[in-house]
Amino acid sequence: MAEEKIVKAYILGNGKIRVFDPHDITLLQEKGEYGTLMEDKSLELFPEETLYLVEKNRLKVLDEKGSELSYSDLLKRFSSNDDKFWLKYILYYDLRKRGFIVKEGFKEENIEYRVKKVTENIKLTKYMVIGVQEGVRIAFMELEDIVKRALRAKKVPIIAVIDKEGNVSYYSISPLD
Repeated sequence: MAEEKIVKAYILGNGKIRVFDPHDITLLQEKGEYGTLMEDKSLELFPEETLYLVEKNRLKVLDEKGSELSYSDLLKRFSSNDDKFWLKYILYYDLRKRGFIVKEGFKEENIEYRVKKVTENIKLTKYMVIGVQEGVRIAFMELEDIVKRALRAKKVPIIAVIDKEGNVSYYSISPLD
């Protein structure tokens, strides 16, 4: 079996991660629908996606000086910018492991993703997965807002409870008809 090519990405001054090589972009999009295609034809990866691809040895990230950033370097950088990053990464990793295509949610401050099964031959995501940390209280009004947002976006709302060991339990929510 041929060894898979390691894609090169660059972390820009604004902290965004971009892939510029058209072949690399095609590779990432065809093998997992990673990233968001930008107007300048580059591919932007979000932090969880970036760390996942680095961990799977499918991506290397270079800084402004051309030096390669390690998994640990990236984890520190992403965690310093977002105190919920590790929980987001646990959920992202678990969803990918279960065979889902994972896209960023609508609210960056939440642990939230739009997802669909890899096997689903549809363009749009089907589910909105909202992560909550076990033991952390969530107000009913906040939960209601999450569900309403998912339903307005025509997504099936799923609550993902992340425990202190990093295990994730999923609960679907549906309105009473």
